[in-house]
Amino acid sequence: AGLMALNALAIDVMLPARNYESDHTRFIREMKDRKPQLEGEQQQSRAIWWDKRPADLALRMWPPRWSYLPQIVRPLIDTIHIATLGTMIAIVLAIPVALLAARNTTANGLTWAIGRGILVGSRSINTVIWGLLFVAIFGPGAVAGIFAVAARSVGFIAKLIAEAIEEVDAGQIEAVAATGASTPQTWWVAIV
Repeated sequence: AGLMALNALAIDVMLPARNYESDHTRFIREMKDRKPQLEGEQQQSRAIWWDKRPADLALRMWPPRWSYLPQIVRPLIDTIHIATLGTMIAIVLAIPVALLAARNTTANGLTWAIGRGILVGSRSINTVIWGLLFVAIFGPGAVAGIFAVAARSVGFIAKLIAEAIEEVDAGQIEAVAATGASTPQTWWVAIV
């Protein structure tokens, strides 16, 4: 509408006749006059569509067509496998990220910021966007789905683990360290 108004203005400025009304100007004026009427029609059509939608869904769902079952079993199993493998990969990747993101296990402020950046980046990008990225890398298929689920889940799982690590009592960490345990041994015994 903005381009049409600009076009109509340009036509009106270029033409010398002052009482000339271009097709564009007339169209815009008519649409402004019809706007309340169009809004009422849209609301009415939405109401009719909304009333028909649940009934249409119920009619298509019942009775179930069991003839489709052999066609959908394999994709359902693939979906479960994608979700399971993606979550397993995310758990494995989330443990080192959580150790970076927890204040009491990270080496310094820079590594803490890197860990938190990974958490925020993973959680803020939607799974569909991760999926598009991995489809571009691996092509369409289950592998792209697995890595999309894993990339999205790393942030959530690592955040949960990092918060659990930060809540560990400092006294037990000091007690294990006082026995002469190395840093990995302290983490293993006092944190895990």
